[in-house]
Amino acid sequence: MLEGGSIEVNGSGVGIFTESAILNSNRNPNCTRQQLEYQLKNYLGLTDIIWLKGIKGYDITDGHIDFYARFINDNSIIISLENDTYSFDYRVTREHQNSLIAMNKIKNITTLNMPQTVRAILNLLPVM
Repeated sequence: MLEGGSIEVNGSGVGIFTESAILNSNRNPNCTRQQLEYQLKNYLGLTDIIWLKGIKGYDITDGHIDFYARFINDNSIIISLENDTYSFDYRVTREHQNSLIAMNKIKNITTLNMPQTVRAILNLLPVM
């Protein structure tokens, strides 16, 4: 069902996941979004799930959340913004940013604009 990089939780009941990885038939065949949400809430103790689009088929993870967003505390998140217009992540990172802002569920959103720096920083953050 899940791999480590596909899970991001804040420790206070909120989880963020990408549709491209979790709702992908190559990982969870014959499961509906509703069934998966029930399981995620039950197993991870979540009360709220935030879905980001992600991107399917461009890497082996199908867009794990750990590249796109990481909680740094209960109400703060770091997101990556790909600035290379030729990158397959350029459009989707902007969609994620706009979605998170529009949802208004997370108080503090910090955007990191340099992909190499983002990847290095996100990989050093502890999993909450």
